[in-house]
Amino acid sequence: MATVVALMPHFQKLAAQGRDCFFIGISSGLSMVSAAWIPNYSASKAASHSFLMALRAQLVDSRIHVVEIKPR
Repeated sequence: MATVVALMPHFQKLAAQGRDCFFIGISSGLSMVSAAWIPNYSASKAASHSFLMALRAQLVDSRIHVVEIKPR
């Protein structure tokens, strides 16, 4: 989240100039299902997934795009 906060002013400036910008977040398939043997990992990936979804919704009308990569 700190990286997003730090980069947002720069991305907003670029987007205002008509340039596309991308935030790319790495999540996991375990963000959608609980894994009893690694609950902290699953919870942190679920939080990452929720953050990226909210950020994408906030930036939907801008040239700042949010991409989530979910390796298995």
